[in-house]
Amino acid sequence: MTRKLSPVVAIAALAAVLIIVAVACAIMWRPAIAPISPPASSSFDPQLRREGARVVALGDCVVCHTAKGGKPFAGGLPLVTPFGTIYATNITPDPATGIGAWSIDAFKRALRHEVSRDGHILYPAFPYIHFTRMSDRDISAAYAYLMTRDAVEATTPDNKLIFPLNFRPLVAFCRCLKRSCAAFTRKARDVMGITVLTTPRRTPPWSRARFLGNTCAIRRTSGIYSRLP
Repeated sequence: MTRKLSPVVAIAALAAVLIIVAVACAIMWRPAIAPISPPASSSFDPQLRREGARVVALGDCVVCHTAKGGKPFAGGLPLVTPFGTIYATNITPDPATGIGAWSIDAFKRALRHEVSRDGHILYPAFPYIHFTRMSDRDISAAYAYLMTRDAVEATTPDNKLIFPLNFRPLVAFCRCLKRSCAAFTRKARDVMGITVLTTPRRTPPWSRARFLGNTCAIRRTSGIYSRLP
């Protein structure tokens, strides 16, 4: 005999679903940052561009953001995961399909808060946990370098993820979980004394190398990147 769901239980279940959706929307919502006209290459300091070349090289940005046979940084590379395929985006200064319309503030927000210029949350394939530790100088340097590359008009293919992972609100909860874990890990390192500080026993170049390794280069050990085709 089938038991009917009581009105009270049904209302409570519906309320719980609505609350979850509301919380997800609140977590996900971010305002768009106004687009800009692509800045002239000459507007960037040459020294900053050289620093940016090193930062971008350490991050292997060209590896993940270049499709096989494609133009550098133009995206389109499929990142194959057990949950589907995510396509790397175009990070050339093309204003329509790349980051040419992104201001430095939009670029920083993407790296530190995993939010695109238009306000949508980026998928976890983006290694934002490590990028949150980058300094303002390194982010500005990477921006200067990327914005002085050749602009390539190349639309990123749509991601192909299984349900329900193709439902954007779930990204919000994953984002909170990963950021909480990252914060816990950093706190644990501080408690144990495993910090990146310059001491008499550690030279500035050593500290700088470790800092970059923990912000840019460490992400290449991520399991998702080992699955690149």
